[in-house]
Amino acid sequence: MSCLLYLEEYSLITHSQTRGTFDYDEEMFSSITIVRRNIAYLFKIIWDNSNHREALKKETRTNMDKFVRFVNLMINDVTYLMDESLSDLAKIHEIQQEMTDAETWNAQPQQYRRERESALRTLERHTSGYVQLGRSTVQMLKAFTGETKEPFMVPEIVDRLAAMLDYNLDALAGPKCQNLLVKNPEKYKFEPKALLSDIIDVYLNLSDQGEFVRAVAADGRSYRKELFERAAGIAKKRLIKSETEVEKLLMFVVKVEEKKATLEAEEDLGDVPEEFLGELATSMLHLAIPDRLWPRPVNVHRDARSRHAAIFTGGCGPIDHQVALAFGRKGPLQPCASETGGSY
Repeated sequence: MSCLLYLEEYSLITHSQTRGTFDYDEEMFSSITIVRRNIAYLFKIIWDNSNHREALKKETRTNMDKFVRFVNLMINDVTYLMDESLSDLAKIHEIQQEMTDAETWNAQPQQYRRERESALRTLERHTSGYVQLGRSTVQMLKAFTGETKEPFMVPEIVDRLAAMLDYNLDALAGPKCQNLLVKNPEKYKFEPKALLSDIIDVYLNLSDQGEFVRAVAADGRSYRKELFERAAGIAKKRLIKSETEVEKLLMFVVKVEEKKATLEAEEDLGDVPEEFLGELATSMLHLAIPDRLWPRPVNVHRDARSRHAAIFTGGCGPIDHQVALAFGRKGPLQPCASETGGSY
């Protein structure tokens, strides 16, 4: 029931969740923020109760399709809210930096200063709502991935989840994280260390899933080994994570790097050239068919190439027509040597 409640609420909001809607309707934005915050709070209460948590976990198994839809919407939610909140924090940082240089700021035209001050006030009103909702949704994601992993590994989810996590890890621990340094971050309910901790937890929760490792390795947009090493360094230095958790994160990166190397090698290998397809088919045929079933013309060397010729130019025996058709031979088979008295 709780999942369905969230889905109904989410559907109502997500379809109208454009930037323009929130910019031009302050009352609607405020009401949405309150509703979403209350629903997140309800989820926390449900999850903290062991009986309710078990019932919800059971629902994920019995109603997999609905839960996958729920997960998909939740990822949409995190993606949108995190992007908006971090983008707005960067804009606030930029305006605050302008104002810090009093001489340069006062030299600007009055109209320009008024517009920037107005933009700052608008950003300040919206950002705290985005930050709070984004954080609560990431916490929800952390809770679910800690208890049930299968719905997050389906093809339509796992790649998007990995890309979203990598993108936000880059924003929080990458080179541009300095752009999120704002004055009085508590004013915007922004807790970067706590948010980074939650995102790392999601990685750790799914670190034993092969499909997730593959999805992170395949993310060519945001994934970098150095990014994870930097995040691990921050987590250790700032006491965000324990030594064990930091080590587990680094071991996850090792697995991702190994998988990335495998994917790149497969990509470099590409398709088998046509000139080698005949030999490949022969090798496959030799592995698939017992030796006793191969045709045995008296004048033929029993190597793979000769056996291949025996079949595709008119070999006889129990594997004649079906084998030739299976490997793409066109036209009728010719009589074999033993039937015509000739030799290969």
